Amino acid sequence: MPSAPPVFCQKTISRLSLLSNLFAGSMGELSKLKGLGPKSEQALNEVGIRTRRQLEAIGAVGAYKRLLQSGGEKPSLNFLYAMVGALEERHWSEIAKHEKSRLLMELEDSQQLDRLLHQAETETDGELG
Repeated sequence: MPSAPPVFCQKTISRLSLLSNLFAGSMGELSKLKGLGPKSEQALNEVGIRTRRQLEAIGAVGAYKRLLQSGGEKPSLNFLYAMVGALEERHWSEIAKHEKSRLLMELEDSQQLDRLLHQAETETDGELG
């Protein structure tokens, strides 16, 4: 009787994909930005962000929110600071030191707006149904 194929968890699949990309030399432009390495690039790729232009368009806070909502490993705030630093060509620790409060307020405001929009959509759906 043939044995069943192995079952891998999402985290293992992500790590295997990262290793495969590293060995294949196919890492993209994100890992070339200051403060972002292959693991950061892999996480961003998994939420649909593959280029600097895409990261700039969604913004560091928007990208961080996507990572939070993806259901994968929860990103640290240092990842948020690293994305800002990568876009501004500054070290993440400088961002954390000088812009931490602003970024945390921007993140909270954005999340609060999302909650309000979701609530309004739910209320509108209730009125239509």
